[in-house]
Amino acid sequence: MAAYQFPAQGGKVSRRAFLKKSLTLAASLVLANRSVTRLTRSEAFAAEKVDKSKLSKELNVYNWYDYIGETTLADFEKEFGVKVNYDTYDSNDVLLAKLQTGATGYDVIVPSDYMVRIMIKEGMLAPLELTNL
Repeated sequence: MAAYQFPAQGGKVSRRAFLKKSLTLAASLVLANRSVTRLTRSEAFAAEKVDKSKLSKELNVYNWYDYIGETTLADFEKEFGVKVNYDTYDSNDVLLAKLQTGATGYDVIVPSDYMVRIMIKEGMLAPLELTNL
């Protein structure tokens, strides 16, 4: 696996580069929004021809304590038939410490951008298997 390459300038992105990429992303989202037919989550899931019986019945998530709406977990569990085990943290330091002390088994974690860099350097992250998405 190739090592992740950070932006030039000592890992920092210039204001100009940030604005250019942000505007490109915004324009892409606007164009994509105009050209995509809106589907419900169930319709989108069904359109992929995914066999729900092959999905895990549990999803282990470690996320910031205030990142999702009150009904999000219950709605997700009801719609997809998956039990979500949801742990929270209040700082990246807490996240890192818990993972470094052996807490494993999370399917999804949501660190901040700078923490992702640290975790990549320490070999703590697995690459996404895009064929599973």
